[in-house]
Formats: sequence, C-alpha cells, structure tokens
Amino acid sequence: MENTRPGDVEMPFTEHLGELRNRIIWSVMAWALCSVAAWFIAPYVIGALRGLIGKDTEMVFLRPTEAFMVYFKIALIGGLFLSLPIILYQITAFVIPGLEPAEKRWLVRLLPAALTLFVCGALFAYYALLPTTLGFFLNFQKYFQDENIKTMISVSEYVGFVMLLTIVCGLIFEMPIVIVALALVGVVNSTMLRNGRRYAILIIFIVAAVATPTPDALTQTVVAIPMILLYEISILIVRGLGR
Repeated sequence: MENTRPGDVEMPFTEHLGELRNRIIWSVMAWALCSVAAWFIAPYVIGALRGLIGKDTEMVFLRPTEAFMVYFKIALIGGLFLSLPIILYQITAFVIPGLEPAEKRWLVRLLPAALTLFVCGALFAYYALLPTTLGFFLNFQKYFQDENIKTMISVSEYVGFVMLLTIVCGLIFEMPIVIVALALVGVVNSTMLRNGRRYAILIIFIVAAVATPTPDALTQTVVAIPMILLYEISILIVRGLGR
C-alpha cells in the first residue's frame, strides 16, 4: 500500500524537475542582482577590514588584476549573504510540500535559527577572533629588530583570510542546529550529551585548533569558549524537546 497522506497530490517527475529548474533560476537571479548591489558596498567592506589591522600596516595589491578580483570576490560573497533569505525560501518552498506537518513546523523554526546563528558566528569572528589572530601575526614584525622592514599585506590574501575565518566561525555556530536535528531523529538525547561532555570539550578544542590558523593557545581558547557554551545550550534545548 502506498504511504500517502490525505490531501496529497502526486506530481509527475517532469513537473518536479521543472519546478526545481525554476527555483534554481530564481535563486541565481537573486544572487546575481544582490551581487551587483554588493559591488557598490565593497569599498565600505574593505574600509571596515582595514580598521582591523591598524594604520601602521599597509595594504597593497601585487598583480594588475588583484584589485578587480578582490571587488569581484566581495561582490559574490556579499551577494550570496544578501540573497540567502530568498535562496532559503526557494529551497523551503520546493521541499516543504513533501514533509509531514511536524517536519514542516520544525523546518520553519530551524531555518531562521540557523541563519541567526551563522550571523552571530560571523560577528564573533569580526569582533573577537580576527583582532586576536591578526594581532598575533602582525606583532611578529618586532622580532626582526629592523626599522627598514615594514608590514604590508596583499589585499587579496587579507580579504581571503578574513572571509575564510568568518565562514568557519559561522559554520561552527551552527552546532546547536546540528545537535537538535540529531535529537529529533533519535540519534542523541540529553543524557548522552551530558555523559559525553568531557569528550565533547576535547573534540571542541581539537576543532578550534584546526579551525584557527594561529598556533597560540589564546586564539584556540577564544574559539573554544563559545563552542562549549553552544554545546551546553544544545543540551538544554534537547532536554526541553524530551519533555
């Protein structure tokens, strides 16, 4: 017997493909338009990043195409962030007709939470992690003990470095969403999470060491502390789900 729900209308496979194609087109168009808008805010983004390294450090470009490619990269990444609500809506609208009512409710709840946590992770990277990391690297100039050696950063390398850390922190802050999703499908529960707290903290510090490009314990700890807090929050959420 087919597993169908009352009110379900079966759609032919070709219509599914057509709908998927249309939603991909709308998502790509939204990304492209938002990227055009992000192109004009690229100078403000570079100015904000310039403020993280201080006036004593010069930003330079080493290749004729480097300045253009930096603008292009900022426009693409910025356009993706700006169009993310539209892209998520298109994904949700395509997936949600095939879900159970309870699954629909959780999807609607988790998507805004996931987006909010990613933004929080990006803000954490900008205001906490990047100043610590950049300070660690740029302060090595004093060990040369030579006034003729100046600190200069390639614009492309610097923007890529900042974007990488920002995206990594944004993904790290998705931990509660992943744990809650695992709890909803019965893989974990609050008791398992509490009993495995010691191992979780060890794994968190390992992830923090891998995710951060600096070998110092300070930067590793700066990343690990919010991950531990997020883990504890996840335990409380999963406990509430069990009740």
